[in-house]
Amino acid sequence: MIRVNVIYARFSKDDSDTFSIDSQIRGARTYNEKHGMATDEEYIFADEWTGMDFNRPAFDKVKRLLEQRRVANLTVYKVNRISRQDYHAIDIIGKLLS
Repeated sequence: MIRVNVIYARFSKDDSDTFSIDSQIRGARTYNEKHGMATDEEYIFADEWTGMDFNRPAFDKVKRLLEQRRVANLTVYKVNRISRQDYHAIDIIGKLLS
């Protein structure tokens, strides 16, 4: 099975200090390129959704890829793009990978 590099971005109107989805994706791409990790367009996901709701359309796709063990690398601008609380984000990813 081919494993892919995934980028996930989230913007919430509730977050006053958040970079736009485009700037998050640009930053993640720059990081990935700097570290030799190419990311195809089909594996770039973004939601305009609150971080308190874990059932988000694009994040659900990321979760499925993680559950299928298809993700080599998941890049986000900040961990709080997965969840507002860092410990929730770490817990979610840990459960998906266990």
